[in-house]
Amino acid sequence: MNDIIPSFNFSIVSITKPVLKTAIIHCWLIALFCTNIFANNINIDSLTNELKLTENDSVRFFILCDIYDYHYGNNNEGLADSLANHILELTNSSESKHIRAKGYTLLADHKGELGSYLDSKNYYQKAMELNLLLKDTVAYSNSIFNLGVTYDYLGDYVTALKYYFQSLDLFEQLNDKSGIAEILSNISVLYSNQLDYENSAKYSLQALEINKALNNNEFIGLNLGNLGAIYHDWSVDSGDSTKQKQALEYYQKGLEIEKTLKDSTSISWIMANIGLLYNELNDHETALDYLQKVLTISKAINDKTGLAVAYGNIGEVYFSKEDYQNTLDNMKRSYQLAVETNDKLLILEAYESFSQVYEKLGNFKLAYEYHTKFKAAQDSLYNVEKNSKFNELIALYETEKKEQEIKNLHTKRQLNELEIEQQKSQKRLYIIIAIFLGLFALSISFFYLLQKQNKEKLEKTNLNLIKSQTELTRLNQTKDRFFAIIAHDIRGALTSFHGIGKVIKNHLEKGRLERINMVADRIDNSANKLNELLDNLLNWAVTQQGNMPFKPKQIVLNTFIEKELTFFNEDQQAKNMKITIDIPEGTIVYADQNGLNVIIRNLLSNAFRFTPHDGTISIKAENGISGVTLFVSDTGMGIPKDKMDILFSIDEKKSTPSISGEKGIGLGLTLTYEFVTLHNGNIEVESIAGKGTTFKVYLPNEVTQS
Repeated sequence: MNDIIPSFNFSIVSITKPVLKTAIIHCWLIALFCTNIFANNINIDSLTNELKLTENDSVRFFILCDIYDYHYGNNNEGLADSLANHILELTNSSESKHIRAKGYTLLADHKGELGSYLDSKNYYQKAMELNLLLKDTVAYSNSIFNLGVTYDYLGDYVTALKYYFQSLDLFEQLNDKSGIAEILSNISVLYSNQLDYENSAKYSLQALEINKALNNNEFIGLNLGNLGAIYHDWSVDSGDSTKQKQALEYYQKGLEIEKTLKDSTSISWIMANIGLLYNELNDHETALDYLQKVLTISKAINDKTGLAVAYGNIGEVYFSKEDYQNTLDNMKRSYQLAVETNDKLLILEAYESFSQVYEKLGNFKLAYEYHTKFKAAQDSLYNVEKNSKFNELIALYETEKKEQEIKNLHTKRQLNELEIEQQKSQKRLYIIIAIFLGLFALSISFFYLLQKQNKEKLEKTNLNLIKSQTELTRLNQTKDRFFAIIAHDIRGALTSFHGIGKVIKNHLEKGRLERINMVADRIDNSANKLNELLDNLLNWAVTQQGNMPFKPKQIVLNTFIEKELTFFNEDQQAKNMKITIDIPEGTIVYADQNGLNVIIRNLLSNAFRFTPHDGTISIKAENGISGVTLFVSDTGMGIPKDKMDILFSIDEKKSTPSISGEKGIGLGLTLTYEFVTLHNGNIEVESIAGKGTTFKVYLPNEVTQS
């Protein structure tokens, strides 16, 4: 029985171009555990008959893997997906770690090809743990690398970088030059995504040198193309014409190699980038010549995505030539193909292009509509983006890595000391037995006592190490999740300021003073949102350090809430909302003023954010024997059931778009919960989807600080 378990390692090559942006993603696979059977020469009939005859689950597993490989290689996606489900059943039911490891790897590859990266990540995680138990160093190393690639696709660059560096260490220990080159290429792309072109070029050149030493022409061509893309982006960001020249040289060298390999996809990708580079050099005819060739190649291989990209790029050239009708014709073709292939990135770029073209044609209504679609699609497509803290996070990771290495060395030294101590004990025992035979019983007792002490000491050391490792893992996961969530929200708030100067200048030049008022409102709204986010982050940091001052005093609740409502006057007027207050006059709570401010303002902010126009927000209080119960209700969109259990915790999964489509990190409710707890109060929530939400907060009316 032949054992074929393919593992697909994706390397992302992303090019960002000016005016009409198009991201080109190029993928290749490395087959692991290769044997002499390939998709084109498997005797599928023989395998099918053999599958019908055998009842042994282990044999069926390997036959199904071979049949899956055949149908996947022949693009029979439906059959391949069905076979993957059968393989999953056998994998889950098998008691063999070897079979489960190979099965989870195949399923991870399959889900990755389908774009289900979360499922792919989970399967790679299971395969990694099993390969570690099996002490299969090669398979374990590949699982680590594939996890890095999967996190790269998910946009979690910090976690991806961590796994890349781990796999790089392992591949270097294995002296796997080809694997090292591939990891270096992926690290290069990751740095490029963060606009760190110097480091990106450095890692890509290292990968190129390794592939040259291995005479691996396929990857040499791709490395050269990647270097062209890096210098291409670098030239756009820096305005350095010498980098444009370097980019073109790398593109041409890569294209020459890919032509000898007759790799149509790679040829098309490099030609497209060359065309766009010539467009930036204002040589529009040469640019169109290259892009028309790309169009021909994509049609020949029936690559709809390639066709969509090609039409979009041709449209970009016509846009540069100020031929807006041809721009529009080509962008419509690109958009139609993007919809057919459900390529959300190309659809996003088409929206942006339509907005720009219609603005040039003077159709400001359509320009505004497509700009609105672009912003909505952009917000839903990108969950995690580059942020200014990326280099800081890398430095933090490298520091933690060094600290972990020190801890590992310390642990190793402790284990060595225990081993040396044990060896000394055995030698003493042998001497005692040889010299004092009469004290044999005493010597045995001493030996077992010493062994017990060493064992207890070792178990205690191991237990402490396990606890430390578990706590470190939890803290790292919380940190990574927290940074990833904050990165998105800070960038979302700052994005509103992007290009605002150009917009104001444009309106001034055209005398559209009424629009400047709209822009001013937009700046104020964005600044208020950013200020709210930073206030919550500051409060959160103080609570985590345990330094939050708590100075409770008697506060008249209705007066306090009426004052807080003044901060939301603009939101109330803009959304024509009705506010009702039912708080008995003179209602007193015993609370810290700053803490109560955080509680009330976050509850009101939540209500305003998720309540539509003409909605109602009700604020009510009831006096009890030892405290006051405050109700904040709205007629908004409600909270989904799957978000209720994690509503007061830090988790990116609880983030819900507001009525206007904006998303937050949910830190406000977490802070509200912590400040209510600080007052020895409690908070409850009731919500009905589509009808509204009620937060019920109990606060004491006397000193009850915990």
